[in-house]
Amino acid sequence: RFDVGGDVCFGPVRRIGAHVELQWRDQGRFRRFYRSSTWLYETYGWLEFENAGTLKIGQVWRRFGLDTEGTFWGHAPYYNGQTFDPDLMASWEATWGDERFAVDTFVQLYYGEDGINGSVTGGDAESSKIYDEGFGLGLRAVPTWTSDRTSFALGVSGFAQEIEADGTVKDDVSYGAALDATFQWCGLKVFGAWYRLWGTVNEAHYITGGPTDRKDVATAGVGWTLGALTPRASYSYGTYADPDGWESIWVVGFDLNVTSWLILTLEYVNQVGDGGALDGTIEEGLQLVLNWNV
Repeated sequence: RFDVGGDVCFGPVRRIGAHVELQWRDQGRFRRFYRSSTWLYETYGWLEFENAGTLKIGQVWRRFGLDTEGTFWGHAPYYNGQTFDPDLMASWEATWGDERFAVDTFVQLYYGEDGINGSVTGGDAESSKIYDEGFGLGLRAVPTWTSDRTSFALGVSGFAQEIEADGTVKDDVSYGAALDATFQWCGLKVFGAWYRLWGTVNEAHYITGGPTDRKDVATAGVGWTLGALTPRASYSYGTYADPDGWESIWVVGFDLNVTSWLILTLEYVNQVGDGGALDGTIEEGLQLVLNWNV
Protein backbone atom coordinates (compact mmCIF):
# COMPACT_ATOMS: atom_id res chain seq x y z
CA ARG A 1 0.00 0.00 0.00
CA PHE A 2 1.33 3.43 -0.98
CA ASP A 3 -0.10 6.81 0.03
CA VAL A 4 1.16 10.27 -0.78
CA GLY A 5 -0.45 13.65 -0.10
CA GLY A 6 0.18 17.24 0.86
CA ASP A 7 -1.36 20.60 1.61
CA VAL A 8 -2.29 22.98 -1.20
CA CYS A 9 -4.02 26.33 -1.47
CA PHE A 10 -6.21 26.17 -4.55
CA GLY A 11 -9.68 27.58 -4.04
CA PRO A 12 -11.72 25.20 -1.83
CA VAL A 13 -9.11 22.40 -2.15
CA ARG A 14 -6.97 21.99 0.96
CA ARG A 15 -5.12 18.71 0.31
CA ILE A 16 -4.28 16.56 -2.71
CA GLY A 17 -2.84 13.09 -2.99
CA ALA A 18 -2.90 9.55 -4.37
CA HIS A 19 -3.45 6.04 -3.08
CA VAL A 20 -2.30 2.67 -4.51
CA GLU A 21 -2.96 -0.76 -3.00
CA LEU A 22 -1.35 -3.83 -4.57
CA GLN A 23 -2.43 -7.35 -3.60
CA TRP A 24 -1.04 -10.76 -4.51
CA ARG A 25 -1.53 -14.45 -3.83
CA ASP A 26 1.36 -16.91 -3.68
CA GLN A 27 -0.70 -19.94 -4.80
CA GLY A 28 -2.02 -18.76 -8.16
CA ARG A 29 -4.91 -16.52 -9.11
CA PHE A 30 -7.33 -15.56 -6.31
CA ARG A 31 -10.30 -16.13 -8.65
CA ARG A 32 -10.38 -17.91 -12.01
CA PHE A 33 -11.39 -14.71 -13.84
CA TYR A 34 -8.38 -12.72 -12.52
CA ARG A 35 -5.69 -12.12 -15.11
CA SER A 36 -2.81 -12.94 -12.75
CA SER A 37 -1.91 -13.68 -9.13
CA THR A 38 -0.97 -9.99 -8.62
CA TRP A 39 -3.54 -7.23 -8.98
CA LEU A 40 -4.25 -3.60 -8.13
CA TYR A 41 -7.08 -3.37 -5.59
CA GLU A 42 -7.34 0.43 -5.45
CA THR A 43 -5.61 3.13 -7.49
CA TYR A 44 -6.94 6.67 -7.30
CA GLY A 45 -6.11 10.32 -6.90
CA TRP A 46 -7.96 12.41 -4.32
CA LEU A 47 -8.85 16.00 -3.49
CA GLU A 48 -9.82 17.03 0.04
CA PHE A 49 -12.07 20.09 0.27
CA GLU A 50 -12.52 22.47 3.15
CA ASN A 51 -15.61 21.32 5.09
CA ALA A 52 -16.89 19.38 2.04
CA GLY A 53 -15.37 15.91 2.12
CA THR A 54 -13.04 14.13 -0.30
CA LEU A 55 -13.31 13.40 -4.02
CA LYS A 56 -11.60 10.20 -5.26
CA ILE A 57 -11.19 9.43 -8.96
CA GLY A 58 -9.90 6.13 -10.32
CA GLN A 59 -10.21 2.57 -9.07
CA VAL A 60 -12.13 2.93 -5.80
CA TRP A 61 -13.76 0.55 -3.32
CA ARG A 62 -17.49 0.40 -3.98
CA ARG A 63 -19.64 1.13 -0.91
CA PHE A 64 -22.87 -0.83 -0.79
CA GLY A 65 -24.22 -2.43 2.36
CA LEU A 66 -22.16 -3.60 5.31
CA ASP A 67 -18.47 -3.53 4.45
CA THR A 68 -17.44 -6.73 6.28
CA GLU A 69 -18.75 -9.28 8.76
CA GLY A 70 -15.27 -9.91 10.19
CA THR A 71 -14.61 -13.45 8.96
CA PHE A 72 -11.80 -14.68 6.74
CA TRP A 73 -14.03 -17.09 4.76
CA GLY A 74 -16.63 -14.51 3.80
CA HIS A 75 -20.43 -14.46 3.49
CA ALA A 76 -23.17 -14.60 0.86
CA PRO A 77 -23.05 -10.85 -0.03
CA TYR A 78 -19.30 -11.20 -0.64
CA TYR A 79 -19.67 -14.23 -2.92
CA ASN A 80 -22.33 -12.32 -4.90
CA GLY A 81 -19.95 -9.40 -5.48
CA GLN A 82 -21.52 -6.83 -3.15
CA THR A 83 -18.60 -6.20 -0.76
CA PHE A 84 -14.87 -5.59 -1.30
CA ASP A 85 -15.57 -4.66 -4.91
CA PRO A 86 -13.40 -1.90 -6.44
CA ASP A 87 -14.56 -0.34 -9.71
CA LEU A 88 -13.69 2.61 -11.94
CA MET A 89 -15.53 5.64 -10.57
CA ALA A 90 -15.62 9.10 -9.09
CA SER A 91 -16.45 8.86 -5.38
CA TRP A 92 -17.37 11.75 -3.12
CA GLU A 93 -17.10 10.86 0.58
CA ALA A 94 -17.82 13.04 3.59
CA THR A 95 -18.60 12.82 7.31
CA TRP A 96 -20.94 15.32 8.93
CA GLY A 97 -21.54 15.83 12.66
CA ASP A 98 -19.57 15.47 15.86
CA GLU A 99 -18.30 12.78 18.24
CA ARG A 100 -21.81 12.05 19.55
CA PHE A 101 -23.68 11.90 16.24
CA ALA A 102 -22.15 11.71 12.78
CA VAL A 103 -23.27 10.70 9.30
CA ASP A 104 -20.90 9.09 6.79
CA THR A 105 -22.04 9.75 3.20
CA PHE A 106 -20.93 8.31 -0.14
CA VAL A 107 -21.94 9.34 -3.66
CA GLN A 108 -20.29 7.17 -6.31
CA LEU A 109 -20.53 7.56 -10.09
CA TYR A 110 -19.44 4.32 -11.78
CA TYR A 111 -18.01 4.39 -15.28
CA GLY A 112 -16.70 0.85 -15.76
CA GLU A 113 -15.49 -2.39 -14.18
CA ASP A 114 -11.89 -3.29 -13.40
CA GLY A 115 -12.03 -7.11 -13.48
CA ILE A 116 -11.42 -7.31 -9.72
CA ASN A 117 -14.06 -8.68 -7.35
CA GLY A 118 -14.19 -11.10 -4.42
CA SER A 119 -17.18 -12.95 -5.87
CA VAL A 120 -16.80 -16.51 -7.06
CA THR A 121 -17.21 -17.13 -10.79
CA GLY A 122 -20.87 -16.61 -11.64
CA GLY A 123 -21.67 -14.24 -8.78
CA ASP A 124 -21.13 -10.95 -10.58
CA ALA A 125 -20.71 -9.39 -14.03
CA GLU A 126 -16.92 -9.17 -13.64
CA SER A 127 -16.61 -12.95 -14.06
CA SER A 128 -19.07 -13.06 -16.99
CA LYS A 129 -18.04 -13.78 -20.57
CA ILE A 130 -20.96 -11.87 -22.08
CA TYR A 131 -21.84 -9.10 -19.59
CA ASP A 132 -19.88 -5.98 -18.55
CA GLU A 133 -20.67 -3.31 -15.96
CA GLY A 134 -21.33 0.13 -17.43
CA PHE A 135 -22.32 3.53 -16.06
CA GLY A 136 -24.11 3.69 -12.74
CA LEU A 137 -24.76 5.56 -9.52
CA GLY A 138 -24.39 4.40 -5.93
CA LEU A 139 -25.51 6.15 -2.72
CA ARG A 140 -24.84 5.28 0.91
CA ALA A 141 -25.47 7.03 4.24
CA VAL A 142 -24.53 5.75 7.70
CA PRO A 143 -25.74 7.77 10.71
CA THR A 144 -23.93 6.72 13.91
CA TRP A 145 -24.91 7.49 17.50
CA THR A 146 -22.05 7.25 20.03
CA SER A 147 -21.94 7.46 23.83
CA ASP A 148 -19.11 6.77 26.27
CA ARG A 149 -19.16 2.97 25.82
CA THR A 150 -21.81 2.34 23.19
CA SER A 151 -22.34 3.03 19.49
CA PHE A 152 -25.12 2.24 17.03
CA ALA A 153 -24.83 2.65 13.26
CA LEU A 154 -27.64 2.32 10.72
CA GLY A 155 -26.67 2.10 7.05
CA VAL A 156 -28.86 2.71 4.00
CA SER A 157 -27.56 2.01 0.47
CA GLY A 158 -28.82 1.94 -3.09
CA PHE A 159 -27.42 1.68 -6.62
CA ALA A 160 -28.40 1.38 -10.28
CA GLN A 161 -26.02 0.37 -13.07
CA GLU A 162 -26.11 -0.49 -16.76
CA ILE A 163 -25.20 -4.08 -17.66
CA GLU A 164 -23.87 -4.22 -21.21
CA ALA A 165 -24.19 -7.50 -23.14
CA ASP A 166 -22.07 -8.70 -26.06
CA GLY A 167 -24.99 -8.80 -28.51
CA THR A 168 -25.94 -12.46 -28.02
CA VAL A 169 -28.41 -11.40 -25.30
CA LYS A 170 -30.11 -8.14 -24.34
CA ASP A 171 -28.57 -5.44 -22.18
CA ASP A 172 -29.97 -5.14 -18.67
CA VAL A 173 -29.99 -2.81 -15.68
CA SER A 174 -28.82 -3.96 -12.27
CA TYR A 175 -30.13 -2.15 -9.22
CA GLY A 176 -30.37 -2.85 -5.52
CA ALA A 177 -31.03 -1.65 -2.00
CA ALA A 178 -29.49 -2.57 1.33
CA LEU A 179 -30.07 -1.94 5.03
CA ASP A 180 -27.53 -2.69 7.77
CA ALA A 181 -27.15 -2.07 11.50
CA THR A 182 -24.22 -2.44 13.90
CA PHE A 183 -24.34 -2.20 17.72
CA GLN A 184 -21.16 -2.06 19.83
CA TRP A 185 -20.77 -2.06 23.60
CA CYS A 186 -17.63 -2.72 25.67
CA GLY A 187 -16.04 -5.00 23.09
CA LEU A 188 -19.31 -6.67 22.09
CA LYS A 189 -20.36 -6.26 18.45
CA VAL A 190 -23.71 -7.34 16.97
CA PHE A 191 -24.57 -6.69 13.32
CA GLY A 192 -27.06 -7.53 10.62
CA ALA A 193 -27.59 -6.63 6.96
CA TRP A 194 -30.14 -7.29 4.20
CA TYR A 195 -29.68 -6.88 0.43
CA ARG A 196 -32.21 -6.99 -2.42
CA LEU A 197 -30.77 -7.11 -5.97
CA TRP A 198 -32.52 -7.08 -9.34
CA GLY A 199 -31.19 -7.64 -12.86
CA THR A 200 -29.19 -10.32 -14.66
CA VAL A 201 -25.42 -9.81 -14.27
CA ASN A 202 -24.09 -13.27 -15.16
CA GLU A 203 -25.18 -16.01 -17.53
CA ALA A 204 -24.43 -18.80 -15.02
CA HIS A 205 -24.89 -18.00 -11.31
CA TYR A 206 -22.68 -20.21 -9.17
CA ILE A 207 -25.69 -21.72 -7.31
CA THR A 208 -28.53 -21.71 -9.86
CA GLY A 209 -26.44 -22.33 -12.98
CA GLY A 210 -28.48 -19.82 -14.99
CA PRO A 211 -29.07 -16.07 -15.53
CA THR A 212 -30.66 -15.39 -12.15
CA ASP A 213 -32.30 -11.95 -12.08
CA ARG A 214 -33.27 -11.50 -8.41
CA LYS A 215 -31.30 -12.04 -5.22
CA ASP A 216 -32.27 -11.69 -1.57
CA VAL A 217 -29.24 -11.93 0.68
CA ALA A 218 -28.91 -11.42 4.45
CA THR A 219 -26.17 -11.76 7.04
CA ALA A 220 -25.96 -11.44 10.84
CA GLY A 221 -23.31 -12.06 13.45
CA VAL A 222 -21.84 -11.40 16.88
CA GLY A 223 -18.31 -11.04 18.24
CA TRP A 224 -16.76 -10.06 21.56
CA THR A 225 -13.24 -8.71 21.94
CA LEU A 226 -11.70 -9.90 25.23
CA GLY A 227 -8.18 -8.54 25.31
CA ALA A 228 -6.21 -10.24 22.53
CA LEU A 229 -8.98 -12.77 21.80
CA THR A 230 -12.13 -12.16 19.71
CA PRO A 231 -14.53 -15.14 19.51
CA ARG A 232 -17.24 -14.63 16.85
CA ALA A 233 -19.99 -16.29 14.85
CA SER A 234 -21.85 -15.26 11.71
CA TYR A 235 -24.56 -16.63 9.46
CA SER A 236 -25.57 -15.58 5.95
CA TYR A 237 -28.27 -16.76 3.60
CA GLY A 238 -29.14 -16.15 -0.03
CA THR A 239 -32.24 -16.95 -2.07
CA TYR A 240 -32.12 -16.61 -5.85
CA ALA A 241 -34.90 -16.49 -8.43
CA ASP A 242 -35.38 -17.11 -12.19
CA PRO A 243 -33.80 -19.65 -12.06
CA ASP A 244 -34.12 -20.52 -8.39
CA GLY A 245 -31.68 -21.62 -5.72
CA TRP A 246 -30.44 -20.93 -2.21
CA GLU A 247 -27.32 -21.12 -0.03
CA SER A 248 -26.42 -20.74 3.64
CA ILE A 249 -23.05 -20.13 5.29
CA TRP A 250 -22.09 -20.59 8.96
CA VAL A 251 -18.70 -19.31 10.12
CA VAL A 252 -17.72 -19.78 13.79
CA GLY A 253 -14.25 -19.10 15.16
CA PHE A 254 -11.91 -16.61 16.76
CA ASP A 255 -9.10 -14.12 16.09
CA LEU A 256 -6.06 -14.04 18.38
CA ASN A 257 -3.67 -11.06 18.28
CA VAL A 258 -0.41 -12.90 18.83
CA THR A 259 1.65 -9.73 18.35
CA SER A 260 0.99 -6.21 17.03
CA TRP A 261 1.69 -7.51 13.50
CA LEU A 262 0.46 -11.14 13.62
CA ILE A 263 -3.15 -12.37 13.94
CA LEU A 264 -4.06 -16.06 14.19
CA THR A 265 -7.53 -16.95 12.91
CA LEU A 266 -9.29 -20.30 13.36
CA GLU A 267 -12.72 -20.83 11.75
CA TYR A 268 -15.23 -23.63 11.29
CA VAL A 269 -17.05 -23.20 7.96
CA ASN A 270 -20.27 -24.84 6.81
CA GLN A 271 -21.51 -23.70 3.39
CA VAL A 272 -24.32 -25.51 1.62
CA GLY A 273 -26.46 -24.72 -1.40
CA ASP A 274 -29.17 -26.06 -3.67
CA GLY A 275 -29.69 -25.07 -7.29
CA GLY A 276 -29.02 -26.03 -10.87
CA ALA A 277 -25.24 -25.77 -10.48
CA LEU A 278 -24.77 -27.04 -6.91
CA ASP A 279 -26.70 -29.33 -4.60
CA GLY A 280 -25.35 -30.13 -1.14
CA THR A 281 -22.22 -29.20 0.77
CA ILE A 282 -19.94 -26.62 -0.81
CA GLU A 283 -17.45 -26.44 2.05
CA GLU A 284 -17.29 -27.90 5.55
CA GLY A 285 -14.25 -27.95 7.81
CA LEU A 286 -11.71 -25.96 9.79
CA GLN A 287 -9.34 -23.37 8.41
CA LEU A 288 -6.29 -21.88 10.13
CA VAL A 289 -5.00 -18.52 8.92
CA LEU A 290 -1.92 -16.49 9.89
CA ASN A 291 -2.40 -12.85 8.94
CA TRP A 292 0.60 -10.58 9.30
CA ASN A 293 1.01 -6.89 8.55
CA VAL A 294 4.47 -5.49 7.90
